[in-house]
Amino acid sequence: MQLRSLVTSFLAAGAAVAMLAAAGNASAAEQDLKPVYLDAVIADGAAPLSDVAFTIERVQGGVLQELRGGNAQVQLPAGRYRVRAAFGETEVEKDIVVDAANTRHTINLNAGEVQLNMIRGIGQAPIKDPIEWTIMTYGRDAKGNRHLVHQVTASTAQLTLPGGWYYVEARHGASLVKHTIEVTAGAAFKYFVMKQ
Repeated sequence: MQLRSLVTSFLAAGAAVAMLAAAGNASAAEQDLKPVYLDAVIADGAAPLSDVAFTIERVQGGVLQELRGGNAQVQLPAGRYRVRAAFGETEVEKDIVVDAANTRHTINLNAGEVQLNMIRGIGQAPIKDPIEWTIMTYGRDAKGNRHLVHQVTASTAQLTLPGGWYYVEARHGASLVKHTIEVTAGAAFKYFVMKQ
């Protein structure tokens, strides 16, 4: 009987030590967390955007956090992370280092805003009917193909795209209009294509 109670006492003491050790490790881990503040801008010098989807993952590991909003505030252990920021049709990845000196990170999307409309003639109002807009890369790959960037059916297409040139096809009824547009980082442009 005494042996059993002695063993029980040893087990209870061991459990208490394990609990204290676990609590100590948890508090140590909490102390090792660094505050990280993320935001994204459409171009250098622009104000932070208000609706960005952030994904944080270890450089050599899986996804840790998925957040949405104008900015993201998380607690992370020191180390290297890959942050993906998505806004509109633009997505940018950036590797960051989290330590005591690097807590705030701004991701530059280097993108611009474009509004596409179709008109029947110069000076006429934009067509209000649904139009099939297809936006593709301007450049072609090694096989001579363009790649789809975005496709939408609407009277007006409003897009946020990385800066650069794009090839656009607009279909309204039996009419297909082809056009080339330029997107400039930090700028907003309206393009009008004429129905033929």
